[in-house]
Amino acid sequence: SRWCLASFYPLEPIRRTVCLLRGLFAMVSSLLIVLILIICTALLYRLMKPLEDLCVFIRSSRDGRDSRLRRLKDINTEVTRIFRDREEAEKKLSLTVPVYKERFLYRLVKGALPEAEGVLEGLSAFGIDIPEEHLFLSILQIDDFEVVTRSGIHNESTATFMARSVVDSYFSRSGLKHFCVEMEAGYLVVVFQINGIKMSRILGQLQELQDNLRHRAGMSTTIALCDTETGLGGLSAGYEKAREVLKYKILFGNGKILLYSDIQHDQNRPYHYPYDKEETLKSHIRVGSAENALDTLVEIFEELHSYHDYSHARQAVIELDTVLFNLCHECNIQLGAFYRPETLLRKLLRSEPIAEIQEYFRGKIRRMTEAITGNRTSRMQRHFLRINAYLRENYSFKDLTLELTAETVRLSPTYINQILKTHTGKTFVQLLHELRIQAACELIKDQRIKVKEIADEVGFSSSKYFIKVYREMMGVTPGQHKLAVSLGA
Repeated sequence: SRWCLASFYPLEPIRRTVCLLRGLFAMVSSLLIVLILIICTALLYRLMKPLEDLCVFIRSSRDGRDSRLRRLKDINTEVTRIFRDREEAEKKLSLTVPVYKERFLYRLVKGALPEAEGVLEGLSAFGIDIPEEHLFLSILQIDDFEVVTRSGIHNESTATFMARSVVDSYFSRSGLKHFCVEMEAGYLVVVFQINGIKMSRILGQLQELQDNLRHRAGMSTTIALCDTETGLGGLSAGYEKAREVLKYKILFGNGKILLYSDIQHDQNRPYHYPYDKEETLKSHIRVGSAENALDTLVEIFEELHSYHDYSHARQAVIELDTVLFNLCHECNIQLGAFYRPETLLRKLLRSEPIAEIQEYFRGKIRRMTEAITGNRTSRMQRHFLRINAYLRENYSFKDLTLELTAETVRLSPTYINQILKTHTGKTFVQLLHELRIQAACELIKDQRIKVKEIADEVGFSSSKYFIKVYREMMGVTPGQHKLAVSLGA
């Protein structure tokens, strides 16, 4: 066998050294890794910083753009609101200016503008071109305005607007400076320059204006003209004169041109009311004679029409209405049937033509005579029933006479005969004889009662008179009738 000699070095120190070296290597490696990570992070940060700045820049740019867009949107909204407010303001102004213009012209015509300078400034501000002097003022009234507005074609606003449009159009074509203002429903005031124009031409133009209104607007109009030359300061006086002229429409009717100068000379005529015709009218109404009453009414209105003075005609019409009112009380007529809201006063205030006022009285008189006739008929019926009942109860009374019956029922003998004649066609005596003979015919059937007793029983004062009346009414004497009854004839 071979032998091998081995010599061993102590291994423990070596192992510890190796472990130490391994730990040191691990620590160094860790440090190197940490260092590398730090270096890499630093390098990465340096590389990412521009990208981050770019993102920040992009983000800030986007936010700035959104902010600018919001500001632009706000600006656009504000500008739109401003334009809308301006349009609304212009619209309100366009609606308000005519209102203030109308109010200004109304006050000008009424004389409610104290300063002349204010008048001129207002005319200039509202674009009204009219001279200060050489003016005429007229009132244009739409005839039967309530009928026109109730027809359904126009209401109050459209009717007046249509009439005003025709007036403005006509004067513009004629080259006359003017202005037009609505004073109340259905009434227009037209102020226009004359400047040396002849009166005949003015009347011709007004007539032509009426024709235009009739053909284009379907309206009949009455024009009251204050033909006294005036200026802006005298419009209120001219307006009052024209209003006074317009009242004469009651005498002259619709569709006329009425002049202030034409009515002045008629105002001093003496006033005479037709009292004699009034008494005749009342008499006809009391007896219910409608035809005669209406004929008298025509005569009264013919006399009223001859006055040519509005104040006299109005006074006479009101007095006549008062007479009829009192007559209603006298004849016990219910006033509610005649005095409705459509009263005479309203007709006078609207200056309706005298023909329409006459028709108002014609209707009233017809209703009054009908009521009187009806009352008389019902009253006569009641009286007849009383008289007939009294006669049937007392026909056998020998002293029964017309005078006694009249005293009992408190009616005149003539009226009793009138009532009986109306209801039976017989007089008092004829009816009394009829009742007595009817009773006698019943008694004759009893053969035991003599003719003289029958005459006494039914109220005849003598048998001779009884026989005479019996023969006249029955054609035979009571004795002959009695004999016929006994024979069974």
